[in-house]
Amino acid sequence: MIDSSYKLKEANEEKALTLFDVLNLTQILYSVSDLYSVLLGKDIIPWIKLNPNPNASDEKYAIRLKECAQSYVKMMKRKEITVPPMKEEIKINKKTMHITLGDVHNARNLILGELTGSCMRAHGPGDTLWKFCNENENGFHICFEDSKTGNFISRVSGFRNGNTIFLNELRHSVRKDLYTDQDLVLFLKEVANRLLVITKDSDYPIENVVISQGYAMGTSREPVLSFPFPFSNEGFPYFYTDIINKGIVLATTQTPYAPFSFSKENLPKYPILRREWKEYQKKDISLEINHLHLLEKALKEEEFYYEEMLPVESVYAFLGEDWYLYMDSNFEIHQKMIQDSSFAQKEIKEAYQKMKEVLNFKKSMEGEKKK
Repeated sequence: MIDSSYKLKEANEEKALTLFDVLNLTQILYSVSDLYSVLLGKDIIPWIKLNPNPNASDEKYAIRLKECAQSYVKMMKRKEITVPPMKEEIKINKKTMHITLGDVHNARNLILGELTGSCMRAHGPGDTLWKFCNENENGFHICFEDSKTGNFISRVSGFRNGNTIFLNELRHSVRKDLYTDQDLVLFLKEVANRLLVITKDSDYPIENVVISQGYAMGTSREPVLSFPFPFSNEGFPYFYTDIINKGIVLATTQTPYAPFSFSKENLPKYPILRREWKEYQKKDISLEINHLHLLEKALKEEEFYYEEMLPVESVYAFLGEDWYLYMDSNFEIHQKMIQDSSFAQKEIKEAYQKMKEVLNFKKSMEGEKKK
């Protein structure tokens, strides 16, 4: 959840176009802004527009919106990650945090820079790392949330290169009344050590987790070490990183660190996190259904008409991140999977069985009323 109240104080063409043709027409941004809101989410747009300091982008809002939409579609195409995903409630010193790694399809990833005052944002100074962590299978974000409210606390972004994870910056806590920077460091060390344990028996284990000094890590007394390589992103196309050839070792299998191997061969692939599908009763799900329709058009680069955004009447529905299943007032079932996925197939099958049980119950109740 984005706690906007805490930090944030602030003409479609007749012809058929692909979604990105529409988004290119920045002169009709007013009408297109509705498309962005449906595609990315109403909580995301204000942060892109605000573009708060520090590290604000100098680029125009319209261009940054387009960049975020394009990156989001690439995020949604991702299926795997080379780092074990994580979704855990971790307790340390009587404090508990909800921590995720590999939540690739979460549109909030687009505005993590805006939420934390970081340069990692669309058309910001760290734009290349922002794209890599969003779009490349070796990139990821680790996000920290309050376990009770789900409110965002901080994040650190990084990438895997061979046997080592490189983390760019652990940003300051945005809610120091709840979690201090020292708390963040402790939780991150726990995550780092868990990654070593999880992968220790794999063909290509993670043997080092390294982070740049500064920001929240400024509270740590861990030494800053020099490393025997010129660049941490060696072997990748260029992207910005704070770790060049020195940093802090958060976790390692040897002392002071394991020998670095930057081979890209035989890296394990893990499925990314999937958001839990939700159940709705007697709710207007037009926005959610239209989001999925719009995303499908973007993924397939099909023709798009703004008029296709229609109201959806539902008495019972299940919604996943890339599928929907709902029952209308006539007890007819409508379903759609917007991209082929074994995970989506399994989820929609489970939801369909539950929907059939509800449908049979409702029909039996209708029959009782007619007697």
